Amino acid sequence: MKNNPKVSIGLPVYNGEDFITGAIDSILNQTFQDFELLIVDNASTDRTREICNSYLSKDNRIKYYRNENNIGAAGNFNVAFEHAVGIYFKWAACDDTIDKEFIAKCVAVLDKDAEVVLCHSNVKLIDHENNESEYKIKLENVNSSSVTKRFYDLTIIDHWCFHVFGLIRKSALERTKLIDSYIASDRTLLVHLALMGKFYDVPEYLFFARQHQKRSTKIPIHKRAQWFDTSKKRNIQMPRWQWLNECYKLVVRSSLNRREKIACLGYLAQWMRYYRSFLLEDIKTAFVQLSGTKNSTLKGALE
Repeated sequence: MKNNPKVSIGLPVYNGEDFITGAIDSILNQTFQDFELLIVDNASTDRTREICNSYLSKDNRIKYYRNENNIGAAGNFNVAFEHAVGIYFKWAACDDTIDKEFIAKCVAVLDKDAEVVLCHSNVKLIDHENNESEYKIKLENVNSSSVTKRFYDLTIIDHWCFHVFGLIRKSALERTKLIDSYIASDRTLLVHLALMGKFYDVPEYLFFARQHQKRSTKIPIHKRAQWFDTSKKRNIQMPRWQWLNECYKLVVRSSLNRREKIACLGYLAQWMRYYRSFLLEDIKTAFVQLSGTKNSTLKGALE
């Protein structure tokens, strides 16, 4: 392997024995060969370590790292990025797969157009037996040269965050907080990247997102905090309010002109109207969590 491959692929994993073989094979089978594969094992307790080690002797582009303790998904994703040396970076989930042309076609786009910060493709959903179905939500405006249109798509349109698994300029990611330690921080990251430049979706189905019962999205949103950060066992969680606040700060602190900032803040106000029931749910849930914490503290003091 070259000392400085053009592309770095970070594969964070925790207990991924069911599907990680397919994920690794789809990466190694790429027609574009100038990459490194950085596997970061978050102290898995299943056969993940054994499976990963079996690949090390087969391909010298693979590097395997293992955390002594589970540091949460956010930390593990970011460790993968910290090891990267390529000018382009991609996170890979341990259960998804990519077509053999995914990296080649995304590299071609990023090489050609400096305004593109992230390149992805059309998406198909697959189940545990690789049966396919089309993902029908399209974010058409993320490809726009208009920053406000990109912001609109990533805030107003309800979507899954598949773009976070696109090929991204490392220089752009270095200006962000990466995956932060709160629920939906991957959505915030995409908003931040969209404020820097446009996305591009290759009009082919090159990305296959696996749907199964162990996905993090199957965890109720107010219980998902510990998946992002294992230290957050008892913190009060208001995920929608936190996402809203982070997006507000990104807009205010950005280099957008006054008109663009007003437009983006208007979209956030529109989002609040659309999703006011979810914001109210956050408040109610936080009140219940806070009441439970106080009751536990009082009970502990009396015992």
